[in-house]
Amino acid sequence: METKIVMETYPVQMKTFTKTAVSLNSIEKLIEYFISKIDADPMASHIATFDHYAHTKDNNGEISPDILGAQNIIFCFGPKLIQPVAVGLRPRSIGIVDLGDKLQVNFMSPPAAPIREKMTTWVEEIL
Repeated sequence: METKIVMETYPVQMKTFTKTAVSLNSIEKLIEYFISKIDADPMASHIATFDHYAHTKDNNGEISPDILGAQNIIFCFGPKLIQPVAVGLRPRSIGIVDLGDKLQVNFMSPPAAPIREKMTTWVEEIL
């Protein structure tokens, strides 16, 4: 996975796949895959799926021409809640972007190493 600092602040983990290289070759298939991973994890809860592309288009927002679709799976691990500020860091989101012949999966890097490793493993298991 590649790490990119976005807007000089946010560490984002990302992996781009050629659609012909993976069997999970659509946003819909990847959403099903990630929801199955979330549902199988006793500490995780699936909250919602958000169609970021449709939302932006419906609001006459700007969309890069290379982006053909974009959705987020929103979920939370929340293994502990020991300080109020933690609420502002949750829930988690995995973004899936259709780039035509490629798909990109990305997420903001969680501060907790075990959670980051789990999410990274989920993405790398796509191959």
